[in-house]
Amino acid sequence: MEIFAGTRCGQKHAENEDHYGHWQIDDDRLVLAVADGIGSNTYGGSVARWLIANVPAHATDGSLLNILQRLHSEIRSEFDDIQEFLTSGASIAFALVTGNTAHILWAGDSPVFHTRADGQCTRLTVPHSSSLDVLDNWFSGARKLEPDETTVKLASNDVLTLCSDGAILDEPSLGTAVQNEVLSQTHIDSLLDDSVVAFDSDDATIVCYRHRHDNDELRPLRSDRIVRNVNAPVVTLYDDKYFSIR
Repeated sequence: MEIFAGTRCGQKHAENEDHYGHWQIDDDRLVLAVADGIGSNTYGGSVARWLIANVPAHATDGSLLNILQRLHSEIRSEFDDIQEFLTSGASIAFALVTGNTAHILWAGDSPVFHTRADGQCTRLTVPHSSSLDVLDNWFSGARKLEPDETTVKLASNDVLTLCSDGAILDEPSLGTAVQNEVLSQTHIDSLLDDSVVAFDSDDATIVCYRHRHDNDELRPLRSDRIVRNVNAPVVTLYDDKYFSIR
């Protein structure tokens, strides 16, 4: 098992509003997640951070939909007296890998790609946006939770990639990297650096998971490992009501 991941703050924001994490729940299940705070919302980045921080408490709740439903109920009850937080939101992409099957759930425009070892790459998600490129679905305590879902079978050495929409990444570039066996943490770091060069660049996040069959040699992943946006404090994640007022 290999995971390459990272995030960068784009030049249009003073602070990175993307957050991500990955957690091995047990020997057979792995959860990956990307949350991209909606910049036009007052607390979009804080909602994204809250989501990622609270996934581990619900990661054993069954399906991805169950996990998201519990998070949705929790954010509504925890912040019911702070309307600006409830009306803020994040574009989300989640993956639950169980054995050789990946279950994908998303709401918003954060893409998920499946790349086979031979370089064939497919985008699994369709952006929830109008013809004017305006989001019409995302995770928010003030909105009905209406994610889309799909499932894909994984062969050994297939790569599953979750991104925020600020990452400059597409099917041809992913396919070439996987086929030529150059996919690595260094490669992901380079893609992220390139994604935030432009003066109007958005925050960029990439999480890549390379799958191995049960009978392949596995690279162990600590069950308590979580990787977050470098801007998030390690111990005390939030001030007051568990989020930072900025």
